[in-house]
Amino acid sequence: MLHEASSDGAREVEVDFSGVGFADCHGPGVLLHARRRAAERGTALCLVPVTSPLVRRLLHRTGTAYLLGPGEETSRKVHSSSEE
Repeated sequence: MLHEASSDGAREVEVDFSGVGFADCHGPGVLLHARRRAAERGTALCLVPVTSPLVRRLLHRTGTAYLLGPGEETSRKVHSSSEE
């Protein structure tokens, strides 16, 4: 689903993380890989909103929160329940 969203010309894709309550240490790597693939298509990838304190802490401690924070540009929302 992320591939489709970043292929349709959107300048930014927002991934809805409101329902994600847990992520292990592989999560940031998967997200950064998706971010890199989107960037190759000229699309920014960001997570909104990250409501889980556990997920928020993981993203902040790994520096991923800074890289995947919300942007200011026109975006397309993608629900996180679907994986790439």
